[in-house]
Amino acid sequence: MTEEKNIKFNGRNLFYLESKKEENKKNLIMLHGYSFSSKDWERIGSMEHFSNMGYNVYAPDYPGFGKSEENPNFKIERGDIENSESFAQSFMEFMGIDKYTLIGASMGGGMAIMNTALFPDSVLRLVVVGPAWFNMKLLNQITPPTLFLWGQNDTVAPYNSMLNEIRKHKNFEIEIVENSGHPVYLDQTEKFFKIVDKFLMK
Repeated sequence: MTEEKNIKFNGRNLFYLESKKEENKKNLIMLHGYSFSSKDWERIGSMEHFSNMGYNVYAPDYPGFGKSEENPNFKIERGDIENSESFAQSFMEFMGIDKYTLIGASMGGGMAIMNTALFPDSVLRLVVVGPAWFNMKLLNQITPPTLFLWGQNDTVAPYNSMLNEIRKHKNFEIEIVENSGHPVYLDQTEKFFKIVDKFLMK
C-alpha cells in the first residue's frame, strides 16, 4: 500500500510517497521530471510494482514541485539543477538508509547521475530515463551498474549524441524503446517495467 507523507526536511515541508513492507530489505528512491511529480510514478503503479519486487519505495516531490515547499538549499532553475546533486543522498540519509537503488526520469535522471557521481558507494544500481541537464563528464565517476533508457522518439533529451560516450563504460547498459517519446514509463509502461525489472534482477 502506498502512503502519502510529509516531513520537515532542511526546515521546509517535503512531501513524498512511500510503499514499504516489513519483509522488504532493499530500498529504492524515484526522482520525477520537471513537468511531473511523485504522483506520476504512482499512477503507473510503480510504487506497488517495485515494492512487490522486494524494495521499500520512496518517491519524493522535489522541493518546489508537487506538494513540497521550495527550499533555498535545493533551489534549481529549468536547465540548471546543480543544487540538486545531493538531494537523493540527503533524503535517504534522513530516512536512515545508507544503500539504495536510484531511478530518475528526465530532470530526475540528471539529478540521479549527479548524485551517483558524488556518492557512488551509496548507490547500488542506477536507472535513468531520458536524463536531462547533466554534464557528460560526470559519467566517468559513475561506478555502479547503470541503465540508460530512452524512447526512440525522444525530442526533449535526445540520445544520439550520448551513445558513443556511454558505450565506453562496461558498467553501462542502453535500451531504446520503440513507439515512445520522452516519458517512456508513461508511453510504454509495460516495456518500462520489463526492461527495468530485468536490469534490477541481475
